[in-house]
Amino acid sequence: MKKQKNELYLYLGKRDKTGVRILAKMNGDSQNAVRLDNISNLYLPIGWEIQINQIIHDSRMMWEPWLESASSFEDLASKLKKRGYKNLPINGSTELRDSTVSNPLINTSHLPNKTSMLRKKF
Repeated sequence: MKKQKNELYLYLGKRDKTGVRILAKMNGDSQNAVRLDNISNLYLPIGWEIQINQIIHDSRMMWEPWLESASSFEDLASKLKKRGYKNLPINGSTELRDSTVSNPLINTSHLPNKTSMLRKKF
């Protein structure tokens, strides 16, 4: 099965699900929501990696980094709302702004793809 190309959103989700901060938007394969332990596995441009690691380090007590794909920001917002997040951003503007790099292509084949069990309806 070929993966569909989507926009990948790197965001910080508040641990109590009362907020979301969108850090960066990238291009890449379709990816379910996955919590990131190590940002260096994404092979981001070095300037982005340094900035993102600093943001994550500064807010590590209340926020955790996530990576998820969506066709648009509205699609991402609806996915987050279904998972229980509140106080979502109004628009898809990102915190990282670098004029030299715009939406880099990210390889997510090494990230785990979360699966869930289905219940059989009787």
